[in-house]
Amino acid sequence: MIYARATIGIIAALVGGHSAIASDEATVGKYVCVVTHVAGLQYRDDGTIAAGNFSPAESQFFIDIHRAVHPSDACPTHGDTQNDWFLCHAAFELQIDDKWRLRGDTTISFSGPLLAETEVFLLYSGGNSFKRFQTLISSGGYFVSDGKCSKFGQ
Repeated sequence: MIYARATIGIIAALVGGHSAIASDEATVGKYVCVVTHVAGLQYRDDGTIAAGNFSPAESQFFIDIHRAVHPSDACPTHGDTQNDWFLCHAAFELQIDDKWRLRGDTTISFSGPLLAETEVFLLYSGGNSFKRFQTLISSGGYFVSDGKCSKFGQ
């Protein structure tokens, strides 16, 4: 629990710093993204912790930004929690390789529901660059990656 709180604090500080940079809105559509750097902490099976630069698990991935759909049965209550916002109120959705589903109120900043594994994805320079912050409890690590995206189709 302490690690999760520390990570959320670190991510909040980093996201706050990059939100000011993210002035150019990305447009709705499909993008291919290439990872250029990955850094973070990796917990190993032998109990040690590795910190530094890592090779990306996936060097390329696809994202799709579209308006979020809010099924009426997904919003039984209208609370003020992150999960209520995620399910019922966020304006846009970003899907990563048809696996991860993140949401945001703009087309530049997206986050997931508050779970043990969290993710924040930021687009800037009109959608041409990204920063991705991941807390992956299942694989034992906290990672920050960046790279370039290019819109395709449409």
